Amino acid sequence: MDLTIKNQKENPLLSRKEIVAKINFEGNTPNRKDVQVELAKKAKIDEKLLIIKKIDTLFGETSANITAYAYENEEVMKRNERKNLVEKHKGHEPKVEEEAQ
Repeated sequence: MDLTIKNQKENPLLSRKEIVAKINFEGNTPNRKDVQVELAKKAKIDEKLLIIKKIDTLFGETSANITAYAYENEEVMKRNERKNLVEKHKGHEPKVEEEAQ
């Protein structure tokens, strides 16, 4: 997987960076979590504050255009993004079960 950042724009009104990148891959289109980890490494951003908004692949291509937002903190991210998108990027955390007494 080869990732290249094409454009990075600061948006102070929404306290985020808007990132446009291109990724080259073999086989299936990579999932959001893989792209999130790779983009966080490349842009030197905390992956918990990075939302992959869109992965756009043309039919038959082995490359995709990515639109992502990197927020300054988690509170701003939750305020500006849809709840289901934030949950999707959190990953799977083990649930703690309470004992019924």
